[in-house]
Amino acid sequence: MKPGLGQWIPDNRRTYARGDMNADRIDQLAKLGTAWSHFDVAWEEGLSAARGWAAEHGHLLAPLDATYQGYWVGIWLKNQRAAARKAAKIEQRRAEGLPVQSAAGALAEVRREQLEDIDPSWCSAWPVEWQRAFHLVRLHLDAGLTRCRRRRVTSCARAKTSGGGCARSGSGGTS
Repeated sequence: MKPGLGQWIPDNRRTYARGDMNADRIDQLAKLGTAWSHFDVAWEEGLSAARGWAAEHGHLLAPLDATYQGYWVGIWLKNQRAAARKAAKIEQRRAEGLPVQSAAGALAEVRREQLEDIDPSWCSAWPVEWQRAFHLVRLHLDAGLTRCRRRRVTSCARAKTSGGGCARSGSGGTS
């Protein structure tokens, strides 16, 4: 029995990864849109979802249960933050001349830059919850709102969309 496409494609990926594939075959497969690495495909799917989330929400501070078009973007971003922190620790150890056992699971610089292009504060040193609240306050101020009747910042964001709960700058609303 001849191997099907389910085996042929991974065989070609392995040949490519070993550097044993000639340039003509690489070009032919590239024209078909061959994904050489399933890790790269997963990255592109996550990055696309992150871009979509940011376009709708203005940031990459998605809660864990956030989805974008069915993709679990909140979990994906949490995992990328963990990978970025690992990369930063590795970089620090190397700068201090200390050994690094493995860089597996660390976020590549080019990928970190792709996320920073979407939202420069996607992986701040501050907790994500703090960043979310900061983003809401920034939206509040950008909208010309200065005071909230309630203490919680999230009520200002709801009030902005519902038309109540916050006072416009100079309008004499209550705090």
